[in-house]
Amino acid sequence: MANKHFTLLQLNKSIQKLIQGVQQTFWVTAELATVQITEHAYLELVQKEGEKMVAKARAVVWNQRLTQVLDKIGPGAAELLKPGNRVLLLVAVSFHEVHGLALVVQDLDPAYTLGELEQQRLKTLKTLENNGLMYQQATLALPLVIQRVAVVTSATAAGYSDFVNQLTANDFGYRFSLKLFAASVQGERAVDELVAQLAKVGQTGPFDAVVLVRGGGSRLDLEVFNHYAVAEAIARCPVPVLTGIGHLRDSTVADAVAAVPLKTPTAVAEFIVQRNLAFESLAQRTFAQLLAGTQAQVTHQRLSLTRLAERLPRTAQARLQQQQALLARQQARLPLVVKHQLAQAGQQLAFLTRSLAQLDPSNILKRGYSITLRQGQVVGPQNPAQPGDELVTLTHQAAITSQVTQLGPANPVFSFA
Repeated sequence: MANKHFTLLQLNKSIQKLIQGVQQTFWVTAELATVQITEHAYLELVQKEGEKMVAKARAVVWNQRLTQVLDKIGPGAAELLKPGNRVLLLVAVSFHEVHGLALVVQDLDPAYTLGELEQQRLKTLKTLENNGLMYQQATLALPLVIQRVAVVTSATAAGYSDFVNQLTANDFGYRFSLKLFAASVQGERAVDELVAQLAKVGQTGPFDAVVLVRGGGSRLDLEVFNHYAVAEAIARCPVPVLTGIGHLRDSTVADAVAAVPLKTPTAVAEFIVQRNLAFESLAQRTFAQLLAGTQAQVTHQRLSLTRLAERLPRTAQARLQQQQALLARQQARLPLVVKHQLAQAGQQLAFLTRSLAQLDPSNILKRGYSITLRQGQVVGPQNPAQPGDELVTLTHQAAITSQVTQLGPANPVFSFA
């Protein structure tokens, strides 16, 4: 037979009695594993060392205390009481004989969680820099004129309507092509939807710019824009991203990686309008400068033509007089030139006459030469003498007739008549 024993109920009531005797509260740090808020808030708290869970407990915030806590946190309560956040809670220990141990939350310190989130923000920025993503958007060239705009935000966000109204109702009549890529900007689905839509923009295009906006909110409301996955999607987007998340004091990680960070959706719209206006003004100034330059050139050329027209008669008259003087000089020189050329021609003629005289056959014969003819042609290689031929040999004083009787080895043998 076993020694004295207790029922489970008796044991649990004894534990309950012991714990109720400890009338003390504790400030406890833990990570929110799960959060369920209905009339009351039911939390699951964990503590991790690396990836290993070393402690776990249930916590509850009863309705009246929950209202006080939510009022204290303000509009960012949903983002603060989110799984994964570290919190600092004032708790009392409670034990129920059926439900077991639980921590009853008396208070919550938002500053602790905000500090943790700031540390996480700085860590995310460092990770982005180490991965080469921090300044990737800065390498993209933003067009001088922005017309085709992809807008990533919630269709019901006030910031979306503010942006569209400010952009389309501009004072300069600029027209834009806007395409909405709808995504939640807070809540559990926000990160996944923002990442998916930013990736879709890069596949849809072409766009001149991507605008990521929301209509403001508390610091905790904007926590989705400090998420690494959202920042990475912005950095890897092939189109320049302009952010207008609606905060005036704090800068999110999304702002840090964007091509152009601006404070509000209306500021983004004004930036686009002013950029287009700057280009139009530059174009107008350039056109005005070109027009002025062209007009000055035309005026200069007209003046040059006028001066040329005025000078042309005088120039033509001077040129005519110059040519007339030249012609007169040529006319004066002409008899001398002709006389000189006639003298040269006379000298040439005399030379040719003397040359012909020297080549006259009768003069050649006078110098003791003779010419032998066969049938009136000079005897030579082209007209050789043959036996029986009658030849005539001409000298200065006589013409001698002979007949070829025979041919020697080199010369014919003649007999004279």
